[in-house]
Amino acid sequence: MLNVTITDSDFIGGSPAYLDTVSRYAARGVVFNNQGQVAMMYMAELDLYKLPGGGMEEGE
Repeated sequence: MLNVTITDSDFIGGSPAYLDTVSRYAARGVVFNNQGQVAMMYMAELDLYKLPGGGMEEGE
């Protein structure tokens, strides 16, 4: 298992954009099949895709 921090700047360049406050941290995973397709979750409310995962409780 590999743990890394990935930000928007890894894809579009420039300096990473961080939020001023964080309501909760989350763990995400890169899940792919034998054809190399990556699983993504679509959030219609925000019109964006993100990696599957979920929020983490303090100390988790």
